[in-house]
Amino acid sequence: MTPASLDVIRLAKHARQEGTEGELYYGKSYRLGRRARERLSRTLFKPGICAGAAAPAEGAPVVAAPAQPPAAEAAPQTAYPPATAAARAEDFKSVAITVNPLTLVIGRVGANLEYLPAPHHGIMVNPFYMSYSVDLLGIKTSYSSVGGELGYHYYTGERGANGFFIGPQLMFISSKASTSCSGNAFGSTSCSGLDSNSSYTTYGVAVDAGWQHVSNSGFTIGVGGGLMALTTSGTVENGTYMKLSGTVPRVLFTIGWSI
Repeated sequence: MTPASLDVIRLAKHARQEGTEGELYYGKSYRLGRRARERLSRTLFKPGICAGAAAPAEGAPVVAAPAQPPAAEAAPQTAYPPATAAARAEDFKSVAITVNPLTLVIGRVGANLEYLPAPHHGIMVNPFYMSYSVDLLGIKTSYSSVGGELGYHYYTGERGANGFFIGPQLMFISSKASTSCSGNAFGSTSCSGLDSNSSYTTYGVAVDAGWQHVSNSGFTIGVGGGLMALTTSGTVENGTYMKLSGTVPRVLFTIGWSI
């Protein structure tokens, strides 16, 4: 920066601070004339001079500062899906333990244990114990059975044993029956030949379909139904024994927990 330009800048500072055209500057009084004011104006509005560049000569053309390039647009943010594969794997519950309280009506107690080695595919085991009796015309027949079911379910949901399902079941039941007479069967005072024991085995297949819900916490509840075909083998001592055979419907209601 030239001495003349420096003097003008200093003079401009004092002039703006005091609000006057004339100012005492190093002991000398200056009064700005027209040419001085023009020079002062050019000096004040030249970024190059204020930044340290040499002042342009008197009458030199003023070169406009290059236009600033437009600000770069912000890069669009990548939208990620809310449920990633890792999140789905964390929510997946591979084991479901449920019971069917409706079977208590026929004296059957058991539980369903279902394992899903992969999403949508469940392998179910259902062990149970059943005990009931029938009293008819003074003849009481008591039944006790142990059995189980082994089946497969295909689920439409991805959280585990969740969603609509369908699948086959294999059934096995081993039963024992015993008959006792109260002494007045068919109006007779004798029960000779009516007290006896017997055992038989029941095999069957079933197809079930329904819907089951598994919450985020693991609570599990479901409903459904199906058909089962049963056949019974074994020795029956007399006609008082009731055996399960044929095709019969069944109702499913499950409640439990998934982990």
